[in-house]
Amino acid sequence: MALRDVEFPAAFGDWSLSRITAGVWLSAAATTAPPGVRALPAEPGRFSMVVDAAGPSPRTDQLLDQFLPVLTEAGLGALRLVLSAGADRYAAAAARAYGLDVIAAEAAITITPHGYALVRSAEPAISGAVPQWRRCLPDGGRSAAGVLAPAAAWERGLASLALELGHGATVRRVPAGLALSLPASDAGGPAAAFDQAAHAVWPDPERLCVVVNPAGSAEMLHDCLATLLLSLPTGDTDGVRLCWRRAGVSAAGLAVQELARRCSTDLIAPAADISDSGGCGGVCHGPMGAAPWLRFTHDGDVQMMGALYPEPAWERALAEADLDAAANGLIVEHVAAGLSVHRPGPSTRGLATTARSILPDPAQATVIVDADLAAGAARREVGNVLSSLPVAATRRLRLVLAGAGDMGPDSYGQFLADRLGGQVVAPVGEWTATPDGRLRACTAGGAVGGTAAPGPAADGWCEFWPRRQQHPVSSDEGAPAAAS
Repeated sequence: MALRDVEFPAAFGDWSLSRITAGVWLSAAATTAPPGVRALPAEPGRFSMVVDAAGPSPRTDQLLDQFLPVLTEAGLGALRLVLSAGADRYAAAAARAYGLDVIAAEAAITITPHGYALVRSAEPAISGAVPQWRRCLPDGGRSAAGVLAPAAAWERGLASLALELGHGATVRRVPAGLALSLPASDAGGPAAAFDQAAHAVWPDPERLCVVVNPAGSAEMLHDCLATLLLSLPTGDTDGVRLCWRRAGVSAAGLAVQELARRCSTDLIAPAADISDSGGCGGVCHGPMGAAPWLRFTHDGDVQMMGALYPEPAWERALAEADLDAAANGLIVEHVAAGLSVHRPGPSTRGLATTARSILPDPAQATVIVDADLAAGAARREVGNVLSSLPVAATRRLRLVLAGAGDMGPDSYGQFLADRLGGQVVAPVGEWTATPDGRLRACTAGGAVGGTAAPGPAADGWCEFWPRRQQHPVSSDEGAPAAAS
């Protein structure tokens, strides 16, 4: 019998159990599995046990003592234990005791909305050792299993990488892939700061990232990059992402274009700076808000990409949507944060410019709507546009339209939540965008919200669910992360 057909009990002691695509979710608080957990894909031949706990404890000891025998009796051969810092305490012992192929994490686990679990230590790695998943076999064998689950193809072979790049350059393993430095940047404080920053860079599940220390000669860095890229098995990956601020523009961009041609590898470089996007990826941004990543193909083309990586599901869905048929005279423009919807004419140019600058949110598509579309038939026209979008784009949506959260269950936000069958976040009252691309809701008195805690007062953003009462939230909750 396959594990997917096994009937598990609803609880083990005081732990509730629910099925997810990857395996099971176990929670002592009887909570529903978060969206990121539900998005984890099943791994061929491997069952995932996702435990709602901060780390090992006597309670998790008892849980595994009760649950692992059930899995082995059902024919389990391979297990991924998704529990922060569980490798040292559980992996080897469970492998020996139950004859299992066990993968567990050496440090804290972050489960992202992108459908993967990342081992991410709060402390910088020591001597190049990157905390990751650890695989333990019944015969006592142990091996590194990468930082991502499911495992990324680009991680294979990096653990044993040893290269002579010339110019005294060094290349180190970091969670996102590799970090490259010249010797001039390896002395003193700046090197330590870069090392810490490099270990904080988020990985891209689809491709290797090379984090470049900008200190030193750009010409030497490009020579070292060429040596590195020509030595890597990049044929199995969708290009290489260069985490090297502003490497895609001006003279730097021309050099990257030549490097892509020389190495026969697509290179993806930022047009501006890079920051954490709020706990599940990175965002490219400049002083005026969102900026694109640029893809330099090996045959000389330059393609504009989104501001976020990894690319969220809503962004992929919007890229595939055919919006022309539903527009009905409206201008529907793709922007970094999602969509901008307005009527044609010079009066909406300011809104369109603002919409292009807004920082995207990995968790939800943002739709910026012209205030002239806030009443009557125009609302239905906007609803028609949004109804034409794929479900992946409307599962959670931020509607940036003044007053769309007013009137609670009679609001436009609630109407759209019911119509789309997804969660809608809308402002109660006015909204504004800061010069660097962050959204803010405004209070009735005109002040920018963001410090008050959620409460019955309807200032800020309000969340609406299908056929359910709205839940007020603070004006910054779920908003794009601040650029830094």
